[in-house]
Amino acid sequence: MTAQAAATTAGRPRHGVASGNGTGFCRVTVVAPDGRVDVALPEDVPVADLYPEILRLSGQSPAPGAPVGYHLVRRDGTVLDSARTLAGHRILDGELLSLRPFAESLPPAVFDDVSDAVATAVAKDRTLWGDTLMRGAGLFGGSVLL
Repeated sequence: MTAQAAATTAGRPRHGVASGNGTGFCRVTVVAPDGRVDVALPEDVPVADLYPEILRLSGQSPAPGAPVGYHLVRRDGTVLDSARTLAGHRILDGELLSLRPFAESLPPAVFDDVSDAVATAVAKDRTLWGDTLMRGAGLFGGSVLL
């Protein structure tokens, strides 16, 4: 399993060109939280085996022994299954893949109780009413009462 960073984009094929070019590599752009990197990744290796090299190239390397907390996402929001290969996902040369932390892609919490849902919404929206806004609302309310 090797991932080779593309030296320049001049030799890259047009966006959307099928990756079956006979080289065995798929040229993609990985957009990480801190930047982007152009890489040529092997088509026949499961995505899970590519993560350590992708994380290293993008500067997102986790601590040794820590679980990989990232996954690759297509532009349409489809999360790539780590057990399948890039060829199995039909990834095209020139495609843009986002490297996202798991926490950003978790589904919203499901609540059995309405009070839990309200408490979570109140805790989440607490930053809307800062000190300045509270002071302004108090002055406005006081002036209306006078």
